[in-house]
Amino acid sequence: MDWQEARAFPNRSLVLNDRLADAAGPPPYIGSSKLGRPEVRRPLRRKPKGESRATTRGRRRCLTPGTKATTAVTAAMTAKTERADAIRWIQAQMDDYGLTLEELDAAGCFAPPPPPEPPPPPAPPPPVVCYRNAEGLTWDGQGEMPSWLKRAVNAGQSVEFFRVG
Repeated sequence: MDWQEARAFPNRSLVLNDRLADAAGPPPYIGSSKLGRPEVRRPLRRKPKGESRATTRGRRRCLTPGTKATTAVTAAMTAKTERADAIRWIQAQMDDYGLTLEELDAAGCFAPPPPPEPPPPPAPPPPVVCYRNAEGLTWDGQGEMPSWLKRAVNAGQSVEFFRVG
């Protein structure tokens, strides 16, 4: 193959004779690395027409599994199919029982939901300690007087003596 034929077929390597090419095997490696292994040149990847490398990289990256875009698309598709399944199930139940939309409306199925129950009132605060003795026993001043305070009052002690603060 001369230089004119090589120009006509740019993808073929320039070899003097087809028979020599078959006998020689694959073309020799170009260069070698420091470790003695042959260095192989890989073909360049071509970008689609009309797109830059940046757009192809972004396109490849945005739909790889595990990305936010893929997760959102999958969630939307799942919600759509679940909704369609629920609609089919409701229609099948209506057909099985012979119900119409008017009958369901009359039964109150489409009425707005009742308002939520009001939250329970907050718990009362814990009682404040008003009286304390030397042993650390306390009384908040509500209800019956505890036995330790009764004994002290009966012995002649004043209630105000045990008042805290």
